[in-house]
Amino acid sequence: MPEKPNMEQDPITSKSYAAYYLIAMVILMATLFWALWDEAWTQRPWKAFQEQWKARYGAFLNTARSKSDTS
Repeated sequence: MPEKPNMEQDPITSKSYAAYYLIAMVILMATLFWALWDEAWTQRPWKAFQEQWKARYGAFLNTARSKSDTS
């Protein structure tokens, strides 16, 4: 019959891993915020061009609609 393991020597029950979980959480949160910042502002430099084009094309469509209404 196998011997029962000594529960006092079990690292899962005798040691706290809270500090390791805290460090992992801080690293994960930092990488999350870095990824969001990178996606929103640094990876897509054409976003300003898109906004400008949307404004200009919207103005064009409004003038085209008014011309269409008169004809």
